Amino acid sequence: MQKLCGSRFGWPASKTLEVAQELYDGQGKKIITYPRAEVRYLPQSLMSDVPRIVAGLRVGQSFSTIPVPDPPVIRKGASGTFYDKGLEGASHHAVIPNVNTIDKLREVWPRLSSDEKKLFDVIARAYLAALMPDFRYRQTSATLDVGGFEFRATGRQPIDLGWRAAFPDWQPTDEKGDEAQLLPPLRNGETAQLPKRQTQQPGMRDFQKAGVGTSEEMRSITTCGSIAIASEV
Repeated sequence: MQKLCGSRFGWPASKTLEVAQELYDGQGKKIITYPRAEVRYLPQSLMSDVPRIVAGLRVGQSFSTIPVPDPPVIRKGASGTFYDKGLEGASHHAVIPNVNTIDKLREVWPRLSSDEKKLFDVIARAYLAALMPDFRYRQTSATLDVGGFEFRATGRQPIDLGWRAAFPDWQPTDEKGDEAQLLPPLRNGETAQLPKRQTQQPGMRDFQKAGVGTSEEMRSITTCGSIAIASEV
């Protein structure tokens, strides 16, 4: 959380903890769980709280548009979110919205400062993202003949945004460089402007959530005139 807020808002670690502490035990607030946790997992006993927390967050306009599936995706085990064994030796689980006050979010929201709203937004979106499908994309390499000169572009063409729909403007730290840029659909005879390299930093690993990336190993090669496209899903 500290690294994420440093990247996203330019906050030092001390400020992130200060704001989080106020959301945790501030008078008339208490809308997140203990914020100084050092693990990324949640106990499996909290799976039963998912519907209530999701419903409580949907009261907020910015969260109501996030396409959390019904029922939500519950990931268990070491590669998931709910994992009792991953909490062995830990005093607290990962920080999430407080189920005991989630029904009062509409009432509490006007009392929050701008910074408190920013941090809660991150925590809430991370929670919702963990309940959404994987981000699926086609890894693409395109060779283009432009006036006799050969240009090569690599990048990703989204198939299903999945959890990325909760963070439409952010890019994971492990998705840097040309191979991670999002490419538009490429078709023969069309002119497409390839996007500039994206440099935004935060992502799911920063949110301590799992399920990032593709899962299938299907490869296809398509040649369309002067454009050769190699795609991997």
